[in-house]
Amino acid sequence: MWKIKNIYEADFGCEERQLGAKLKVLVELENDNGETKIIEAYDEYLTWNHIDVGSAWEEPDEEKKALFFKQKHTMDTFLSTGALTKEQYDFSLSGLVVKMGFDFDILKEEE
Repeated sequence: MWKIKNIYEADFGCEERQLGAKLKVLVELENDNGETKIIEAYDEYLTWNHIDVGSAWEEPDEEKKALFFKQKHTMDTFLSTGALTKEQYDFSLSGLVVKMGFDFDILKEEE
């Protein structure tokens, strides 16, 4: 079980954050054995789910990933049939990624 020990604003270096890019933060986690690790998360996801310092952190499980890809497949169908514009699709997909707590790397896992 991981708990949030601290949340830091991500450093975008001299390039700063890209226009339109969602704000990411660094989340320092600590488990019951005192081990720590730092992960990157979307600030919007933390806010949306009322996650703060002291909250438990759960890694996305396979069931949650399966639900994500099922929803994405539905959106893909809507896009291909013209029920969604590309702009609507991109906006919805971005929201789905963030609200489910994934990074956009999740899209690389699709088969």
